[in-house]
This record gives sequence, structure tokens and C-alpha cells, in this order.
Amino acid sequence: MSAGRRANGEGSIYPYRDGMFAAYVWVSTPDGKRRRKSVYGATRELVHTKWLELHRVAAVGPVSTTTPTLSEYMTYWLNVRAVLRSALSNAMAEELITRNVATGIKMPRLRTRTIQPWSVEEARRFLESARDERDPFYPAYVLILVLGLRRGEMLGLTWPMVNLDTAEVEIRYGLQRIGGRLVHGETKTQASDALLPLPDICSTALRLQEKSQSEAKAAAGPFWVSSGYVFSTRDGFPSTRATSTEPSRPAATRQVSDRCRCMAHGTPAGHCWPPWTSTLAWPCRSSGTARSR
Repeated sequence: MSAGRRANGEGSIYPYRDGMFAAYVWVSTPDGKRRRKSVYGATRELVHTKWLELHRVAAVGPVSTTTPTLSEYMTYWLNVRAVLRSALSNAMAEELITRNVATGIKMPRLRTRTIQPWSVEEARRFLESARDERDPFYPAYVLILVLGLRRGEMLGLTWPMVNLDTAEVEIRYGLQRIGGRLVHGETKTQASDALLPLPDICSTALRLQEKSQSEAKAAAGPFWVSSGYVFSTRDGFPSTRATSTEPSRPAATRQVSDRCRCMAHGTPAGHCWPPWTSTLAWPCRSSGTARSR
């Protein structure tokens, strides 16, 4: 048979890239929609065999056209288990069955991850590196490491919440993306709300950010948007990338590891600020106790 001609019943088989062949069948998916399902092979004969098999499977019932990720499948599986368990419990209540077999399924225990916070020396080296390389996010790193702010709390800071004259910052709101929109709302928990003293390193970093933002405002001219956020884009819009690690960043400051991100999302007690700033005492936000020199 010529490679350029289709055999009988091969109307949906066609040449594919790199010398391969492909075919498709319209199938009904588990969610009740009609979609194309494709098969591939090195030869037309192989694809024809797969095509026939796909037709056979599609005639029997629904066919999935996508392969879910492990996370998606586990979410689906847990939801199915929950629905089944609830349905069987209801059947027991109505005395239709005597035992709920779904309750006998043993779920694996989730192992809690042990957070390994940076040592004082590691945090010091990171901040010094970010400062020396003039990393634009250096002030953000200082607030996260010294005050123990969550990422959303840091991004949600506005200048009215900062008082550099009295060296205080009021944590009341956080910035997060919900449904594709940025929302400036309440902090994660009521306990997160606090009026925190600013150590010298934080005040200095915020003054540096204030100066940097003024320069960006001058450069943007009439295109500047006065959003009031401490951390903003070059046009004044609220920033959502103040702890990103894109490759274009200086090499040393790409050391923001999982441990730093853990600190940004809630640190273990006793590690919410480095001891080299301990000339003042203020509440440790993660443990609820006061720290002093």
C-alpha cells in the first residue's frame, strides 16, 4: 500500500510531524461533552489498529481525553471517597445496608514537614548580598526575615500603615490574588494584626524603598498610578513579585529557598527575627512571646 494513500476505513488517519501518523475519534467524555481523542504511531498500520481500538472503547462508554496530574487525580479521588462515604452512611441510616465499607478505608498519614529556618549567619549573608548587589527587593526581604511578615502582609503594606518617625508599622491587611484579581483584604488571622516596632535595619530599608519609589515615580511621569503601596511596580501598581526568583536576578539573591518561603508564610516560634537586631524587645509574632537582648 502506498504511504500516501489511505486504506479503507482510515478516513481519520493523517500524516503527523516527524514522519509519524495520527488519527482521531469523536468520543463522549466523562463530563458528557463531545471531544476529539487522538492516537499516534510510527506507521499507518499501527495507528489504524489504535484507531479501531479507540472506536471500540468509545462505543462502550465515556473516554477521557486528558491525563490528570497526580494532584488533580488525588483531589478527584478524595472527593469520590467523601461522596461514597456520605452516601453509604445515609443508606445505613435508612437501614438499607448494615455496614459502611468506605469507613474501613485507611488513609495514609500525612507527614508534617520539618521547617529548617536559616541560621543567623545564613540570613545575614543573604541580606548583605541582596544589599550589596542593590537587589530591588532587598527591603522586602528585610521585613520578611526581621519582622516575620507573611508574603501577603508584606505586599499589602501601604505607606499610611508605616510611621518612620515613630519607627512603627501597623499590620492590618494583606494582598492576595483571588479569582485572577488582586484583593487587599484582612490578614490571614486576627492574631496577625499587630502594631510592630521597626528596628533600625527595617527603618533604613523602608527609607531606601521610599527613595527608590520616588525615583520610579519621577521616571514614570504622568503614567504613574498613586496606589499607596510600599512595594509597587515601576508604574505604581501593587507588586506581586517581591519574592520572585526569576533567572534575570543577581546570582547571590536567587538563594531564596524553600526555607525563606516558609519564613514568609509563617515561621516556627523562636525564628521570626535574627538575633543581631535584638537591641529592642517586641512581640514575636509566631510565638506570642516577647524577645529581648
